[in-house]
Amino acid sequence: MLKKSFLPLTTLSLALSLELVISTSLPATAKSQSNSVLDLQRPNRRESVGQLLARRARIRFKQPNIRASRNRYGGAARGNCSLDQTSQLEMKTLLPSTNIGLTVAAQPTFFFLISNTSATEVKEAKFILLHENHEENRDDIIYQTTLPLSGKGGVMSVTLPPEAGALEVGKEYRWEAQVSCSGDGDESSNPHIDGSIKRVQPDAELARKLEKASPRDRVDLYAEAGYWNSSLETLADLRLANPNDQELKDDWQELLETVGLGTIAQEPLVMLGSNSSQTP
Repeated sequence: MLKKSFLPLTTLSLALSLELVISTSLPATAKSQSNSVLDLQRPNRRESVGQLLARRARIRFKQPNIRASRNRYGGAARGNCSLDQTSQLEMKTLLPSTNIGLTVAAQPTFFFLISNTSATEVKEAKFILLHENHEENRDDIIYQTTLPLSGKGGVMSVTLPPEAGALEVGKEYRWEAQVSCSGDGDESSNPHIDGSIKRVQPDAELARKLEKASPRDRVDLYAEAGYWNSSLETLADLRLANPNDQELKDDWQELLETVGLGTIAQEPLVMLGSNSSQTP
Protein backbone atom coordinates (compact mmCIF):
# COMPACT_ATOMS: atom_id res chain seq x y z
CA MET A 1 0.00 0.00 0.00
CA LEU A 2 2.81 2.37 0.93
CA LYS A 3 4.59 1.82 -2.38
CA LYS A 4 1.44 2.62 -4.33
CA SER A 5 0.78 5.87 -2.42
CA PHE A 6 4.34 7.24 -2.90
CA LEU A 7 4.63 6.47 -6.62
CA PRO A 8 2.88 9.60 -8.03
CA LEU A 9 4.76 11.87 -5.62
CA THR A 10 8.09 10.34 -6.64
CA THR A 11 7.29 10.83 -10.34
CA LEU A 12 6.37 14.48 -9.76
CA SER A 13 9.55 15.14 -7.81
CA LEU A 14 11.64 13.59 -10.57
CA ALA A 15 9.96 15.74 -13.24
CA LEU A 16 10.58 18.93 -11.26
CA SER A 17 14.21 18.00 -10.79
CA LEU A 18 14.70 17.41 -14.51
CA GLU A 19 13.08 20.75 -15.35
CA LEU A 20 15.41 22.55 -12.93
CA VAL A 21 18.48 20.84 -14.41
CA ILE A 22 17.46 21.69 -18.00
CA SER A 23 16.70 25.31 -17.08
CA THR A 24 20.02 25.89 -15.37
CA SER A 25 21.96 24.22 -18.19
CA LEU A 26 20.48 26.32 -21.00
CA PRO A 27 23.05 28.51 -22.81
CA ALA A 28 22.94 32.24 -22.10
CA THR A 29 22.07 32.97 -25.73
CA ALA A 30 19.02 30.73 -25.59
CA LYS A 31 17.85 32.45 -22.41
CA SER A 32 18.39 35.84 -24.02
CA GLN A 33 16.37 34.84 -27.08
CA SER A 34 13.64 33.49 -24.84
CA ASN A 35 13.53 36.73 -22.88
CA SER A 36 13.44 38.73 -26.14
CA VAL A 37 10.40 36.77 -27.30
CA LEU A 38 8.68 37.36 -23.98
CA ASP A 39 9.50 41.07 -24.15
CA LEU A 40 7.88 41.31 -27.58
CA GLN A 41 4.74 39.68 -26.19
CA ARG A 42 4.38 42.02 -23.22
CA PRO A 43 1.54 44.49 -23.81
CA ASN A 44 3.08 47.21 -21.64
CA ARG A 45 6.43 47.41 -23.46
CA ARG A 46 7.52 50.82 -24.70
CA GLU A 47 6.91 50.12 -28.43
CA SER A 48 4.53 47.51 -29.81
CA VAL A 49 5.54 44.97 -32.44
CA GLY A 50 3.25 46.66 -34.93
CA GLN A 51 4.91 50.02 -34.31
CA LEU A 52 8.34 48.47 -34.74
CA LEU A 53 7.40 46.89 -38.05
CA ALA A 54 5.80 50.12 -39.28
CA ARG A 55 8.86 52.14 -38.31
CA ARG A 56 11.22 49.74 -40.07
CA ALA A 57 9.13 49.46 -43.24
CA ARG A 58 10.40 51.16 -46.37
CA ILE A 59 8.64 54.23 -47.71
CA ARG A 60 6.58 53.09 -50.65
CA PHE A 61 5.40 55.61 -53.20
CA LYS A 62 2.32 54.48 -55.08
CA GLN A 63 2.40 55.79 -58.61
CA PRO A 64 -1.00 57.34 -59.46
CA ASN A 65 -2.58 56.64 -62.81
CA ILE A 66 -1.78 60.06 -64.21
CA ARG A 67 0.72 61.50 -66.68
CA ALA A 68 1.74 65.02 -67.49
CA SER A 69 -0.46 66.24 -70.32
CA ARG A 70 2.42 67.99 -72.05
CA ASN A 71 6.13 68.36 -71.41
CA ARG A 72 8.49 69.84 -73.95
CA TYR A 73 11.76 68.66 -72.47
CA GLY A 74 11.07 65.96 -69.93
CA GLY A 75 12.90 65.02 -66.76
CA ALA A 76 16.44 65.00 -68.17
CA ALA A 77 18.25 68.07 -69.48
CA ARG A 78 18.45 69.12 -73.11
CA GLY A 79 21.32 71.33 -74.26
CA ASN A 80 24.74 71.84 -72.72
CA CYS A 81 26.81 74.75 -71.50
CA SER A 82 30.19 73.63 -72.75
CA LEU A 83 31.82 71.48 -75.40
CA ASP A 84 34.37 70.46 -72.79
CA GLN A 85 33.27 67.01 -71.63
CA THR A 86 34.83 67.52 -68.19
CA SER A 87 32.57 70.48 -67.42
CA GLN A 88 29.28 69.22 -68.79
CA LEU A 89 26.23 70.12 -66.74
CA GLU A 90 23.59 67.65 -65.64
CA MET A 91 20.02 68.68 -64.85
CA LYS A 92 17.17 66.45 -63.77
CA THR A 93 13.69 66.87 -62.30
CA LEU A 94 12.96 65.11 -59.02
CA LEU A 95 9.77 63.59 -60.36
CA PRO A 96 8.42 60.11 -61.13
CA SER A 97 8.67 58.76 -64.68
CA THR A 98 5.30 60.35 -65.44
CA ASN A 99 7.05 63.74 -64.95
CA ILE A 100 4.21 65.08 -62.82
CA GLY A 101 3.91 65.46 -59.07
CA LEU A 102 0.75 65.80 -57.01
CA THR A 103 0.64 68.21 -54.08
CA VAL A 104 -1.78 69.38 -51.41
CA ALA A 105 0.08 72.68 -50.97
CA ALA A 106 -1.21 75.99 -52.29
CA GLN A 107 2.39 77.23 -52.61
CA PRO A 108 4.43 74.08 -53.23
CA THR A 109 8.16 73.59 -53.59
CA PHE A 110 9.72 72.39 -56.84
CA PHE A 111 12.85 70.21 -56.82
CA PHE A 112 15.47 69.66 -59.51
CA LEU A 113 19.13 68.67 -59.75
CA ILE A 114 21.87 70.93 -61.09
CA SER A 115 25.21 69.15 -60.97
CA ASN A 116 28.66 70.49 -60.15
CA THR A 117 30.36 72.08 -63.12
CA SER A 118 33.64 73.82 -63.83
CA ALA A 119 32.16 75.70 -66.79
CA THR A 120 32.91 79.36 -66.08
CA GLU A 121 30.00 80.56 -68.21
CA VAL A 122 27.45 79.05 -65.81
CA LYS A 123 26.20 82.02 -63.81
CA GLU A 124 22.53 81.58 -63.04
CA ALA A 125 19.42 79.50 -63.52
CA LYS A 126 15.93 80.61 -64.34
CA PHE A 127 12.75 79.05 -62.95
CA ILE A 128 9.35 79.63 -64.56
CA LEU A 129 5.89 78.38 -63.55
CA LEU A 130 3.29 78.39 -66.32
CA HIS A 131 -0.38 77.65 -66.79
CA GLU A 132 -2.03 76.89 -70.11
CA ASN A 133 -4.42 79.55 -71.36
CA HIS A 134 -6.89 77.52 -73.41
CA GLU A 135 -8.81 80.56 -74.64
CA GLU A 136 -5.77 82.15 -76.26
CA ASN A 137 -3.87 78.90 -76.86
CA ARG A 138 -0.74 79.98 -75.01
CA ASP A 139 1.05 79.60 -71.69
CA ASP A 140 0.69 82.30 -69.07
CA ILE A 141 3.61 82.88 -66.72
CA ILE A 142 2.45 82.52 -63.12
CA TYR A 143 5.82 83.06 -61.51
CA GLN A 144 9.47 83.36 -62.49
CA THR A 145 12.70 83.92 -60.63
CA THR A 146 16.45 83.84 -61.19
CA LEU A 147 18.75 81.69 -59.07
CA PRO A 148 22.45 82.51 -58.73
CA LEU A 149 24.80 79.56 -59.29
CA SER A 150 28.31 79.13 -57.94
CA GLY A 151 29.33 75.95 -59.77
CA LYS A 152 28.58 73.80 -56.73
CA GLY A 153 25.70 71.54 -57.56
CA GLY A 154 22.96 69.88 -55.58
CA VAL A 155 19.22 69.42 -55.37
CA MET A 156 17.82 72.89 -55.91
CA SER A 157 14.39 73.93 -54.74
CA VAL A 158 12.13 76.85 -55.43
CA THR A 159 9.06 77.56 -53.30
CA LEU A 160 6.16 79.46 -54.79
CA PRO A 161 5.85 82.67 -52.71
CA PRO A 162 2.46 83.89 -51.41
CA GLU A 163 2.52 86.94 -53.69
CA ALA A 164 2.48 84.59 -56.69
CA GLY A 165 -0.95 83.32 -55.65
CA ALA A 166 -2.13 79.81 -54.94
CA LEU A 167 -2.34 76.83 -57.25
CA GLU A 168 -5.93 75.99 -58.06
CA VAL A 169 -7.14 72.55 -57.01
CA GLY A 170 -7.50 70.17 -59.94
CA LYS A 171 -5.48 72.25 -62.42
CA GLU A 172 -2.19 71.14 -63.95
CA TYR A 173 0.73 73.56 -64.14
CA ARG A 174 3.99 73.24 -66.02
CA TRP A 175 7.34 74.47 -64.76
CA GLU A 176 10.71 74.96 -66.41
CA ALA A 177 14.25 75.32 -65.13
CA GLN A 178 16.98 76.61 -67.42
CA VAL A 179 20.66 77.33 -66.84
CA SER A 180 21.85 80.49 -68.57
CA CYS A 181 25.25 80.03 -70.14
CA SER A 182 25.10 80.98 -73.83
CA GLY A 183 26.13 84.59 -73.24
CA ASP A 184 24.81 85.72 -76.63
CA GLY A 185 21.11 85.90 -75.83
CA ASP A 186 20.39 82.61 -77.61
CA GLU A 187 18.73 80.38 -75.03
CA SER A 188 18.15 77.43 -77.38
CA SER A 189 21.43 75.78 -76.40
CA ASN A 190 21.01 76.30 -72.67
CA PRO A 191 20.40 73.16 -70.56
CA HIS A 192 16.75 73.03 -69.61
CA ILE A 193 14.20 70.69 -68.04
CA ASP A 194 10.52 70.86 -67.34
CA GLY A 195 7.95 69.07 -65.22
CA SER A 196 4.33 69.34 -64.19
CA ILE A 197 2.47 69.72 -60.92
CA LYS A 198 -1.15 69.38 -59.92
CA ARG A 199 -2.80 70.41 -56.68
CA VAL A 200 -5.24 67.86 -55.25
CA GLN A 201 -7.66 67.80 -52.34
CA PRO A 202 -7.28 64.78 -50.04
CA ASP A 203 -10.43 62.81 -49.29
CA ALA A 204 -11.97 63.01 -45.83
CA GLU A 205 -10.27 59.89 -44.50
CA LEU A 206 -6.78 60.92 -45.63
CA ALA A 207 -7.31 64.47 -44.38
CA ARG A 208 -8.26 63.09 -40.97
CA LYS A 209 -5.11 60.94 -40.85
CA LEU A 210 -2.90 63.83 -41.93
CA GLU A 211 -4.34 66.09 -39.26
CA LYS A 212 -3.37 63.64 -36.50
CA ALA A 213 -0.06 62.49 -38.00
CA SER A 214 3.42 63.72 -37.15
CA PRO A 215 5.51 65.23 -39.99
CA ARG A 216 7.43 61.94 -40.32
CA ASP A 217 4.22 59.95 -40.61
CA ARG A 218 2.90 62.40 -43.20
CA VAL A 219 5.78 61.50 -45.49
CA ASP A 220 4.47 57.92 -45.57
CA LEU A 221 0.82 58.97 -45.89
CA TYR A 222 1.53 61.26 -48.84
CA ALA A 223 3.66 58.60 -50.56
CA GLU A 224 1.02 55.93 -50.03
CA ALA A 225 -1.63 58.26 -51.52
CA GLY A 226 0.56 59.02 -54.55
CA TYR A 227 1.20 62.66 -53.62
CA TRP A 228 4.84 62.79 -54.70
CA ASN A 229 5.51 66.50 -54.27
CA SER A 230 3.99 66.64 -50.81
CA SER A 231 5.91 63.57 -49.64
CA LEU A 232 9.21 64.87 -51.02
CA GLU A 233 8.73 68.38 -49.65
CA THR A 234 7.75 67.22 -46.17
CA LEU A 235 10.81 64.97 -46.01
CA ALA A 236 13.10 67.71 -47.35
CA ASP A 237 11.87 70.09 -44.64
CA LEU A 238 12.55 67.45 -41.99
CA ARG A 239 16.06 66.84 -43.29
CA LEU A 240 16.89 70.54 -43.28
CA ALA A 241 15.63 70.86 -39.71
CA ASN A 242 17.52 67.71 -38.63
CA PRO A 243 20.65 67.54 -40.81
CA ASN A 244 22.33 64.85 -38.68
CA ASP A 245 19.37 62.48 -38.51
CA GLN A 246 20.50 59.29 -40.24
CA GLU A 247 17.00 57.83 -40.33
CA LEU A 248 15.78 60.82 -42.35
CA LYS A 249 18.72 60.42 -44.73
CA ASP A 250 17.78 56.78 -45.19
CA ASP A 251 14.14 57.75 -45.81
CA TRP A 252 15.26 60.25 -48.46
CA GLN A 253 17.32 57.56 -50.18
CA GLU A 254 14.43 55.10 -50.12
CA LEU A 255 11.86 57.59 -51.37
CA LEU A 256 14.03 58.60 -54.33
CA GLU A 257 14.78 54.96 -55.10
CA THR A 258 11.07 54.23 -55.52
CA VAL A 259 11.07 56.44 -58.64
CA GLY A 260 14.51 55.52 -59.94
CA LEU A 261 16.36 58.55 -58.54
CA GLY A 262 18.47 56.77 -55.97
CA THR A 263 21.74 57.77 -57.66
CA ILE A 264 21.23 61.44 -56.76
CA ALA A 265 20.07 60.88 -53.17
CA GLN A 266 23.50 61.86 -51.80
CA GLU A 267 23.43 65.27 -53.46
CA PRO A 268 23.19 68.18 -50.99
CA LEU A 269 19.89 70.01 -50.54
CA VAL A 270 19.90 73.66 -51.58
CA MET A 271 16.67 75.24 -50.38
CA LEU A 272 15.78 78.58 -51.96
CA GLY A 273 12.77 80.58 -50.85
CA SER A 274 10.45 80.13 -47.89
CA ASN A 275 9.09 76.69 -47.02
CA SER A 276 5.41 76.18 -47.71
CA SER A 277 2.89 74.56 -45.43
CA GLN A 278 1.77 71.05 -46.26
CA THR A 279 -1.49 71.29 -44.33
CA PRO A 280 -4.32 70.59 -46.77
